[in-house]
Amino acid sequence: MAPEDGEPRQGITSAYISGGEAAATHFVDVGNTIELGVAFLAEHKANINGLGAGFDPDQFLRGTAGFAGLAAGCDYAVSLRRFQV
Repeated sequence: MAPEDGEPRQGITSAYISGGEAAATHFVDVGNTIELGVAFLAEHKANINGLGAGFDPDQFLRGTAGFAGLAAGCDYAVSLRRFQV
């Protein structure tokens, strides 16, 4: 931390990061909200257009969350890695 960043944040003991190569330590069941996630992703046209023709937000999100769900023991999940700070 640089001196110009100010005083260190007090009380934060962990950070949870999704993605990356490290193995997940925590999962969040998103089965009840997967439809909202797909709709949200589908609205980001500029990002989707940058991914090329044939990108399907529904297939992508359900595939990713479905894979994490297998590890978590539910239909759909988000995987997170906990880092102690």
